[in-house]
Amino acid sequence: ETEEGGDQRNGYRKYASGRMEQWITVEKTLDATNAWGGCYISAKQAAQEYPVPFLSVPSVQITVTGNGVDGAWIMMLDEGTATQTPKYHLVRGAKLDEAKDFKILIRAWGECEKEEEII
Repeated sequence: ETEEGGDQRNGYRKYASGRMEQWITVEKTLDATNAWGGCYISAKQAAQEYPVPFLSVPSVQITVTGNGVDGAWIMMLDEGTATQTPKYHLVRGAKLDEAKDFKILIRAWGECEKEEEII
């Protein structure tokens, strides 16, 4: 049995086992002008609130797509918390002076309250 909330862009799915998955979609206009080693990074991006808090820090994956901008990826700056996603930078091998629109997809898996059995 599962409980679901939200929609395709932002939501969660809780399982009776006490596991939960959540997804958050963020649309941002970013550049990558700060030199970092052999790459370029955006300004630090703020954490997002999870729709439903986890019991502990979840496993998180953050991916990015953008309007024809090849070779961009996400570097997480911390592990986040049970209530917020990690902070992150957009990273590119080549400088991106002109800000472009990106879609950031955050997926998290972790523990939630188990469903109480009704007797």
